[in-house]
Amino acid sequence: MSFHLAVTDSGFGGLSLVARLEAGLAGAGIDITYVNACPAHTLGYNDMVSEGRKRQTLTNVLNAIDARLRPDAIIVACHTLSALLRLPGSRPARPLRGMLPTARRLLASAARRQPGQRVLVLASETIVDARPWSDGPEGETNPLRYRCLPGLASTISGDADGALVEASLARLVDGLADACPDRVLLGCTHYSLRVPCFARAFGCDVELLDPVAALARELVPPLIDAAPQGSVRVRLLSRYSPPRRETYTLATLLGPWAPRTAAAAVDYILDRELFALAPASLPRSQLGCEQSGA
Repeated sequence: MSFHLAVTDSGFGGLSLVARLEAGLAGAGIDITYVNACPAHTLGYNDMVSEGRKRQTLTNVLNAIDARLRPDAIIVACHTLSALLRLPGSRPARPLRGMLPTARRLLASAARRQPGQRVLVLASETIVDARPWSDGPEGETNPLRYRCLPGLASTISGDADGALVEASLARLVDGLADACPDRVLLGCTHYSLRVPCFARAFGCDVELLDPVAALARELVPPLIDAAPQGSVRVRLLSRYSPPRRETYTLATLLGPWAPRTAAAAVDYILDRELFALAPASLPRSQLGCEQSGA
């Protein structure tokens, strides 16, 4: 019997983790079900008006995964949702892991190698507000700056050739001027889909810290131990149909090295009753506020 792993994210950035798992788990009998935790294409968690509504939506997602899929374990492959896991009432009974502890270990390891270097955390609005690593990782002195990049996750999702992503990152680096960091933490799983773009933008003197790649390295050995021999199978569930440009971009980026993950993005399973909506989860656009990517 295959090991069943559920992976969820507020959108499709978490497929960057699924793709790495597919590549690292050759020969293992693992079924991966990816659940898009966004209620709608125009409603991401950073567009919701309160922490309570974000938390309730995530709780509904995790309860649906727990009850309907009954996986052996759940991975929250999203920094934004992982920050919400720290709040009461968000955790199901099944084994669950988020992104924040892995990112903390990555920061701590880098700080031990070269203490005191400047670190720029690129992340969503929720992470920038929460500042989950503001106390310094595991007691290390490691100056952290946080920077929210509104819309970049959405740009990555719909930019198959990367030109728009490259232009956005060039503007970011130009704006840093003489305050260019020594390290950059990619605090959004969408960013892991475009690591080469970040590397070109910041240059070879800046170390990129990718929690997605680090989490995959942590997960692969125990999953190989837990799973029987077989093959990796991937399916994707979503409450809404993503734009074709998004599925095309994902297939373009992932197809050459994670074909099952790429195929799941294209041949997704549409389930409009996948999870219950939290009451009054209104996008900020309806309140006259600027939207930001999930």
